[in-house]
This record gives sequence, C-alpha cells and structure tokens, in this order.
Amino acid sequence: MSNHSFRSEQDGGLTLAAHLERPTGGTRGRPGVVICHGFPAGEGGGANSPATFPELAARIAREMGWVALVPAPRGMPGSDGFFSLDGWLEDVLAAARHLLVDQGASGVWTAGFGTGGALAVCAAAADERIGGAA
Repeated sequence: MSNHSFRSEQDGGLTLAAHLERPTGGTRGRPGVVICHGFPAGEGGGANSPATFPELAARIAREMGWVALVPAPRGMPGSDGFFSLDGWLEDVLAAARHLLVDQGASGVWTAGFGTGGALAVCAAAADERIGGAA
C-alpha cells in the first residue's frame, strides 16, 4: 500500500506510512484530501484496512485534480508507534499538515469511513485549516 511516508510531530516524530496520489501537474496549489480508513477488524484487518483506498485516492487525483493522501496511522503495518484513538487523531492532523506544508496543497479536507469518518470530523473540528469533513 505504501508509496510515501511523513512524520508526525507527536511522540518524538513517528514515521507514518501512506499512499499519496498526485494530480497531473503536481501538488502545489491543488486542494488536498486525507482519506481515513475505519477500525481494522476481521481476518487481516490491520493489513487490509488502508489497502482498499489507494484506488480511490488515484481516482480523486486523476478525475478531480486533488492531492489525495491515505495514511496508515500509528500501529498499522509500515508505521511507527502503537495504536490509540488519540494517536490516530494526531496522525490525521499530521497528514493534513503534511499536505498543506510539505505538498503545498491550497486547502485540505478530510474524509473517512467508520472510525475514520469520526476521526475526519474530529480533525476538522480541531484544526481550522481543515476546510471540512465527509
């Protein structure tokens, strides 16, 4: 799943795996979206949770011209740290900062499914730089 990584500023700067899709022409000045997966459950849940979203990220980049980031939060395969919902919220906020600061996105929004949907809403409420959540 991972083709990218970024660092969280919390807990000593964890390295988090992610999948990043860029629109044709690059990321600067383009809107960005952080796509948050749900809670890993069932057989292979930890490995499968974020693995289903790179295709969605690619479609958003290709058809909408947005920068799309699918983070694997702490405790997930490829990322440092241990699971906690507070930590996952910090990871979503770090992903939004990464799109704005490091990728040069013109704005950032969050979207999620299940637990990821709740985290997307909480992140948008916690950081005024996030334009909204779905």
